[in-house]
Amino acid sequence: MKGFHIFILVIGVAIAVSIGWFFDTRPVISKTSELKVPDNIDYYLSGVHFKAFDQDGNPQYILQSPYLEHFIREDRSDINQPDIQYYSDDQRWHILARQGSLHHPTEIFQLSHQVEMQRLDEIDPIQLEAELMEFNPKQDLVNIPQSLTLKTDELQLQAESAIFDLQNKRHQLNRVQASYQRGA
Repeated sequence: MKGFHIFILVIGVAIAVSIGWFFDTRPVISKTSELKVPDNIDYYLSGVHFKAFDQDGNPQYILQSPYLEHFIREDRSDINQPDIQYYSDDQRWHILARQGSLHHPTEIFQLSHQVEMQRLDEIDPIQLEAELMEFNPKQDLVNIPQSLTLKTDELQLQAESAIFDLQNKRHQLNRVQASYQRGA
């Protein structure tokens, strides 16, 4: 009888090992996809509120964004919903976009997707709308390489491209269509 009990015990252990092996070798089904994190991000920020100053210590611009990622190889930051308050001499501008990037060595902003730029002036407000804008705060330059719409109280114009020198108050608009209403 003792041999029979040992035989049953050996069969039981073999069955238990077989069941364990079966469940252990089945593939694990993942309910989530694999997270792909770029290998060249060195930091990201949420709730960004950044102030830049000119050489005299005066505020040059304030950048706000809900989320920013910095890419170390390109030395570039991708900015989600950039909101920029820009100060140029006696003028104040407000720039909004859905997406943007900042190239750090040149400190040039590339703004895209529903870009709006407004001059905050009670006497002569201006509103610009475009899909793409390059903004260089160090040189007070705004380059709009694609179509844009410019609106004031008396004027509405559309152009294929434009360059705005905010410091010298010189503007170049290419292929313009405009409508003007005096005293509107």
